[in-house]
Amino acid sequence: MTWIIAIWESGDPLTKLVILMGTIIGMATGIIKVPKFINWTKNKKSKSNDVFKTHIKCEYWPNLKNLIVKAIDKGMMIQRIKINEAIAEQMAEADELFVDIKDIIRDNYFKLYKEFRGGEVSGLLDEPDVNKYDVLLDSSESMFKGMTRRYMRKNHFIDKSDEEFRIYIDRRTEDYQKALSKYLNERYLTAHYHIAREVVFESNIRNCMPEVKQKVSIFFYRVREIARAKQLLIDELEEHLEAFYAEDIG
Repeated sequence: MTWIIAIWESGDPLTKLVILMGTIIGMATGIIKVPKFINWTKNKKSKSNDVFKTHIKCEYWPNLKNLIVKAIDKGMMIQRIKINEAIAEQMAEADELFVDIKDIIRDNYFKLYKEFRGGEVSGLLDEPDVNKYDVLLDSSESMFKGMTRRYMRKNHFIDKSDEEFRIYIDRRTEDYQKALSKYLNERYLTAHYHIAREVVFESNIRNCMPEVKQKVSIFFYRVREIARAKQLLIDELEEHLEAFYAEDIG
């Protein structure tokens, strides 16, 4: 049992919750040997698997059950904030970012195609090339959001200094640029379009990326604020959980 005590004293609140539940279940099933000085039952012939059932009948079981429920409730709230709420709000921002980036690249393609047609804009939205490129942009959404979700799950940027965070944004912007450029370039088949792939690629890099970088920067500052706000809630819950352990469990 000494190793459990050592981890308990050094662990965070969620670790303590796991230890609490594991210890109770372990003693109930016989995986963890119950110390002799703990008188779980008056029936000395009772098997370890019957210990938990016998203890449910004791007068202290309702209090113990309430403690377990309270601990689980607080622990689940922390996990819900970390995994569900924060990422959900951040990915909502990612949805807006993708729409912005897609509009920037689409508008640039419109301009290229307008030049190809000698400035004629009538019926531009009905052109097969324009429609196909629009579909190609839409198809990149899954790749884009997959990258973004990985960044959000880490959320390690919330404690960075402003300078460190600026460098982080530059790196992520470069990642987005490379990934989107590669995705679009590999799937843009010149034989199916009137404008050569190299022309589109170079135009996207030259005309789109400066504005994309600005949008990405705004996005990461927003999601950092979301992460910080959620961390404040988590810190408060962990303080309550720690106080719960100290006062009700000891």
